[in-house]
Amino acid sequence: MDAVLSADGRRITLSPTAALGCPMAEAVTHWIREDVAPTIAAMGKSLRGVETLDSFACRRRNGVKDAKISEDGLAKNALDVRAFKLTNGAAI
Repeated sequence: MDAVLSADGRRITLSPTAALGCPMAEAVTHWIREDVAPTIAAMGKSLRGVETLDSFACRRRNGVKDAKISEDGLAKNALDVRAFKLTNGAAI
């Protein structure tokens, strides 16, 4: 996934791109479009992009050797967000 279209048709990029399953991609799209962008707009700012940290890491939960596989390890059910990038160049 490399971008989400905002409610007003603007392209909100995800960088780096995220490897997500279809249900998770749909959930992220709704979250950005219906929660994140409007919240930032309420602060008088505009969302330009989402800086992702990770969407796939084949690892055990919390780095514990015998723990279950992390949702990140399933390569479809998790997205780590580092920052929200604003059109004015700032980051939250």
